[in-house]
Amino acid sequence: MSLVRDAASTKMVFVVTDAAMLVGLSEGTKIRFLADRVIGKLTVTEIEVE
Repeated sequence: MSLVRDAASTKMVFVVTDAAMLVGLSEGTKIRFLADRVIGKLTVTEIEVE
């Protein structure tokens, strides 16, 4: 699974460590997240709904 961040004209794709992190989220939900580079990919390690 992945998250896409679209800021103005920049798109960033993040891998999610566990698809269960996305359960209950829908498009447009405001979140805060922590990401780290894991095996060369930007990976979301924590998600918090704002």
